[in-house]
Amino acid sequence: MPNVTKTYGIGLYLDRAMKDKNISMDELSELTGINKKLLRCYRIYEKNPSLNVIKKLAKALDKDTNFFLEDSFFKEKDVTATLLNTDLISKPEEVNEIDLRYSYKTMSRFVNQIFNLLSMDGKQKFNESLFNFIKEEVCNLVWEDNKDSE
Repeated sequence: MPNVTKTYGIGLYLDRAMKDKNISMDELSELTGINKKLLRCYRIYEKNPSLNVIKKLAKALDKDTNFFLEDSFFKEKDVTATLLNTDLISKPEEVNEIDLRYSYKTMSRFVNQIFNLLSMDGKQKFNESLFNFIKEEVCNLVWEDNKDSE
């Protein structure tokens, strides 16, 4: 009989816990003995860790195991809370290039996490929505931003 160990999606929670502890992927890898590439896969939902791995992560990050298992962001469909918990909201007077790049990278990772969580049908709908957003909103933003410089 094959080993059927339950696994858990923890990407958003891993991001949050690492930020809370102010720890890098390299440092977490050293503390847990988990390969950096595998940690990255957990972080973007390409792979899901077992409960034993979550226990190692929780210990290293000073979190309760339930922090990773409750899945409150997606169960409650509270994307706003997810975004707020990744600290994307900045005060306009304090925004600088570094903050904007960090915010962009965080949102990109969040988009990747969501994509990896979806079914094939969901991925198709997601791609269509993202394409339309880029075509209509982002392209217009670029055009508007550059028309004054001509």
